[in-house]
Amino acid sequence: MADRSLRHRLTFDTHKLEPGEEIERIWVAGVGFSQEDNFRGRLGKYGGNLVLTNRRILFEPLQLAKFGGGLSGKQHAFLEGKEGVALSEITAVEPFSKKGPPRLKVSFGDRESVVLTVIEKRATAIWNKDTSTRDEAIAAITGAAAA
Repeated sequence: MADRSLRHRLTFDTHKLEPGEEIERIWVAGVGFSQEDNFRGRLGKYGGNLVLTNRRILFEPLQLAKFGGGLSGKQHAFLEGKEGVALSEITAVEPFSKKGPPRLKVSFGDRESVVLTVIEKRATAIWNKDTSTRDEAIAAITGAAAA
């Protein structure tokens, strides 16, 4: 069951919850300078929250940033906090790269995948190798998408 304090609250008011939609979990997340497994992909461009509801996953950016090339329109819309993704559209959630920081890759049916860093708190060092928060996010999102 979701924490009652989170049920109707989004930190940055990026998204509006749909009727009957409830927040299940929120993680500190970040978007790299690249969506690839390279040095630029390990560096954080900006942070935000990865939000799991009983219907969708959402990304709430702390700030909006203009991306460089390489992102599709739908990928871009999700990472800018303009569009959520229905749990039914998620085809896989898996660890991304063995190189730090702890990142996950979410694959969707009709759009390109997205890669996000997922850490315990904003003050966590980027070179931290603790993958427990990322792994918990993978398990929660995978379970919700399978339900």
